[in-house]
Amino acid sequence: MSARALITGASGFIGGALLKALHARGDDVTALTRRALDLPKGCKSVVTQDFSYESLSAAQGKSEFDVIYHLAAYGIVPDARHMQTMFEVNTVLPVTMARIAADSGARLVTAGSSAEYAAPTGDVKLGEAAPLCSDKLYGASKASGYLAAAASASALGVTHTHLRLFNVYGDGEASHRLLPSLAGKLKAGERVSMSDGAQVRDFIYIDDVCAAFTRAKTGGVYNVCTGQGQSVADFARAVCAALGADERLLGFGDIARRPDDIPYLVGAPDRATEILKFTADNNLKDGLAKCLSAQKRAA
Repeated sequence: MSARALITGASGFIGGALLKALHARGDDVTALTRRALDLPKGCKSVVTQDFSYESLSAAQGKSEFDVIYHLAAYGIVPDARHMQTMFEVNTVLPVTMARIAADSGARLVTAGSSAEYAAPTGDVKLGEAAPLCSDKLYGASKASGYLAAAASASALGVTHTHLRLFNVYGDGEASHRLLPSLAGKLKAGERVSMSDGAQVRDFIYIDDVCAAFTRAKTGGVYNVCTGQGQSVADFARAVCAALGADERLLGFGDIARRPDDIPYLVGAPDRATEILKFTADNNLKDGLAKCLSAQKRAA
């Protein structure tokens, strides 16, 4: 059954992919944006420069929605570190979206991040009850946004589902991210300067993430992850294999790791599997093959 969906963050990697996935399955999709976007035929857009409650209410008019997907965030790009803006967007805006959801009679789905978790001690998979981040701006602002949205939604009688996304990869990523950085240089036959690559992450393919959003109907907080740790070095080698590139181009150890780089960050998927009936379908090899195939077709 199709749904009337409002989405924020549609200009981003994950938001853009989700908008296309919702449209493809027949949902009536409206994108709430700061600038006009080139949307699939049939999708609507509402453009507003001011994300205050009053402006958003006026912008959407009398439109009613079944679900609001809130993916807009600040701090994903490395140089986006203005403290005030970060907390206004990541902490205050989710509260505003809860109010908009209440006005629309919609449920609310917010996009979180594995950065919301405090760094684990040892190689421990993080469950949803793990301690939250309090020492990094982005992670703390996202964790605060979850708490504020959850409390607001509860007070307003809105069903709120919060998805903590781990390391999402796929077609459409920004050029500074790991996969595009690797693929661009490997395709050109250039050496890729990297750290030792021993950091372990939970890489999840974008199509699986979009599937998780469409299952987010019951309320609560859930990890969107595979539960399988892969080192950054293994990820890089998998990209080499998918491209048929020479692994000797991978310059492991050329640069030092960041001092705050968490050695092990892997999620426990059990809660999402049990309640949302969500399991990631794509392993790393298959996800990379699909992604690189899509890029080749688009070239």
